[in-house]
Amino acid sequence: MNPPAIADNEPWLTKRELAATLKVSPRTIERERVPAMRVGGQNRYRLSEVERFFFNGRSSADVVRMRPAR
Repeated sequence: MNPPAIADNEPWLTKRELAATLKVSPRTIERERVPAMRVGGQNRYRLSEVERFFFNGRSSADVVRMRPAR
């Protein structure tokens, strides 16, 4: 079984939105070090990347820091 591909138009989720989708607490998202993109001081998550993270095993998660375009 292959992990899903990232869709170009896939929305970025907040920690609360991701937690609600996965039916876990926001603290669980932090504790599991789920991969995120840092945008404007907040983490954003793509569901397909999170699924791939859990599918491939939780080896390493990086937060990529990004500043919003001005």
